[in-house]
Amino acid sequence: MDSPDTPNKPRASRSGLIAEADQPFVDWLCQRWGGSSWQEAVENHCRQLLHETDNNKGPISLARVAARLGIDPRPEANKEVTTGGWLDLARGRIVLPEGSDRRLSPRYGRARFTYAHELGHAMLYSFEKLPAVRLAPPCGELEEILCNHAASHLLMPRDVLMQELGGETVPSADLLRLVKERFEVSAVSAAIALHEVLSPHQKAGSFHMLSSLTGKHKTLGETKPRCVVCFLPPELREKGIEFLPSFKGLEHISRVANGQEYKTWSLVEFFSGRRGGYFPKPTTYNEVLVIPKPKRRVFHLQSSHRPFDSHSVWTSGTIALLGEDERIQA
Repeated sequence: MDSPDTPNKPRASRSGLIAEADQPFVDWLCQRWGGSSWQEAVENHCRQLLHETDNNKGPISLARVAARLGIDPRPEANKEVTTGGWLDLARGRIVLPEGSDRRLSPRYGRARFTYAHELGHAMLYSFEKLPAVRLAPPCGELEEILCNHAASHLLMPRDVLMQELGGETVPSADLLRLVKERFEVSAVSAAIALHEVLSPHQKAGSFHMLSSLTGKHKTLGETKPRCVVCFLPPELREKGIEFLPSFKGLEHISRVANGQEYKTWSLVEFFSGRRGGYFPKPTTYNEVLVIPKPKRRVFHLQSSHRPFDSHSVWTSGTIALLGEDERIQA
């Protein structure tokens, strides 16, 4: 089954550790595809498939990859499916919501991720005869995470992505839009891939974030303004300090002003000003913000919010950590 776009670096489990029951699966991946981790093994196999199908520029032809794996490259449209999709092992075919695979569909980028995710599952089977025969050992939660990882690397191979960026290393709305359109992916998928390749090049004090009206990762949950991905400067990232994790609601941040703490901040208010799919005009803010959990931290953020599309906002500016476990007045 399909899983939502992966936030940041995929984890083997919620604890970040591989479950003991999944270890044979990981060993099989590393032995079959090469690498010292399941992530490296998956990336190796994706590169090999893209090389064998002459996929060396965006947008990637997923149909050629599907044919190479032995499944019907034409997705089946299902009227009863409104989101997600699945791989029909009995017929060797991917099922998608009706109309979502058309280029003009607003769900097209998301449908391509779903298709690529199901190709991740297909990598674990032989389709020489139907129904397909599983080659890999059984696996639990890790398999869905693996398929998200495979989808990202099939859709946006990192070497091709870096070529498309043309040496640009500063995250921006324009760069995000270029990746989204060039690789025909969703803004969420594009932002996550950009975060992976550009984070090592972040300048001191710089801050960038994509936020969107979306559901919660995996459970989908309530649709509300959430952080999709946050680019933090090295002085914070190297200490393991987060601003907001991916898919965390923006309402978890408070603003400090005139000695008082308010349960809101400029980005929440920016989303609140959205009317009929249109956001307010871009505005610059200078704020002291509090993130109470898991450890209370206080930041100084100078930023501007700009609409990226009808439901997403790109924020850029500078950030500094003012203190931890203390109440700071502004």
